[in-house]
Amino acid sequence: METILAYIEQYDWLIYIVGLLGVLLYLNIGRIAWQEARYSIFSLEREERRRDAQRAFLLAGMFAALVLTTAYLNMVVLRPAAPSNEMPVLGLAASPTPTPPIIGPTLTPIPTATPTPVIENTPTPLVPVQPLASPTPATTPTPTPTPQATPTPQVIPPNCPNPGVRILSPGMNQTVSGSVAIIGTANIPNFQFYKVEFAPGEQPADSAWAVIGDVVRQPVENGLLATWPAGAFPAGTYWLRLTVVDITGNFPPPCTVRVIVPAVP
Repeated sequence: METILAYIEQYDWLIYIVGLLGVLLYLNIGRIAWQEARYSIFSLEREERRRDAQRAFLLAGMFAALVLTTAYLNMVVLRPAAPSNEMPVLGLAASPTPTPPIIGPTLTPIPTATPTPVIENTPTPLVPVQPLASPTPATTPTPTPTPQATPTPQVIPPNCPNPGVRILSPGMNQTVSGSVAIIGTANIPNFQFYKVEFAPGEQPADSAWAVIGDVVRQPVENGLLATWPAGAFPAGTYWLRLTVVDITGNFPPPCTVRVIVPAVP
């Protein structure tokens, strides 16, 4: 730790220069990537540019943290302590003179007469007579209704032509609420990544689609693709879309499913 502090104290000016240059460089890179994401017409390219911008802003923040940490160590940890101007005072404290205790005459206690207790006659309590219990009328048992089993709604998966791009649950036109687990398959030859998106309305525009979470770079076979918080959105009709991309950047037709978020009573 002392070696690191000595290095920072000796080369703090170099750390300041490198940190400020890193902040300016990555802020400019993040700004350019963010502008390219805004004017990109493809959703995949727009997402890549946004991730590049986020990484650049994160690196700029790290360089800024390096500069602030170096400044803190220089001002607080490495600042020499101010010398004390107080002079020690030497001397001997006077010892107090003990005061002899005052001894008075010893008092003799006077004995107190103990009173003799008076025994009183305790009256015997009378035992109350319990009344005869009234006969309890017989009750007729009420027949318990037999519960009827609630039929489980049938899940109808969407008609997706590619078996490697398929949503199995929720089904087509299914009513969902709360946190919805999206189950299906995302596994095609030369797999690169897949993403699950959602959009409101019966015929959503291309700009209305939003990615649930982030792109996933591991294939899934009849498993959990993503989790959609349907309870956080207003009631209405929504579409879920699964897109699987190969290493060449191409992708088969996406799999879409229509779901309904009910109104909260």
